[in-house]
Amino acid sequence: MTPMELPPLSADDLRQLESGLGSGDRARLGEYLGYVREVERRIQRAEQQVDAQPDLPAAHVTYVNYLSQQQRSLDAIAHLDRTISDGLDEALLWEQLFRLELTERRLADARATLAEMEDRHEDDPHTIPAKARLALPPERVAQPGAAAALHPDAKTTLADALLGHQRFDLACGGLSD
Repeated sequence: MTPMELPPLSADDLRQLESGLGSGDRARLGEYLGYVREVERRIQRAEQQVDAQPDLPAAHVTYVNYLSQQQRSLDAIAHLDRTISDGLDEALLWEQLFRLELTERRLADARATLAEMEDRHEDDPHTIPAKARLALPPERVAQPGAAAALHPDAKTTLADALLGHQRFDLACGGLSD
């Protein structure tokens, strides 16, 4: 069971649990259960969006982001693997897969994903920052704002590559995650 999961509770179990709580604790339990229901609804909507628009990469990204927020990164990785294997070969999906593998400290998998991403989407703007991320010290690759830790020469190389791909928005100070 992940930290965000509740054990299955029947309505009777919930009533019994609530009967043993004070009013403040009942209110907190109600807020928590409301939060859990809202998260479940969001995940369900994201799943429905993926079902309704399976060829839309953004739908898959939304879904895997919700999974990741619920500490279900391995499920998110499996979803992206299946989606890409099923033929939705988009650089955005490869980048999400790469980032999740780094977050889970699966460095060998991330390197393999990046190699495949470079083979399939060498000139895509999503590929360039992914290459730069692997130039970071190992302890920084999965951290937000990690591009700021790049050595100045690596930043220059990345900025030059971005300019070469007409990504002025990223090259001009936007080297963030």
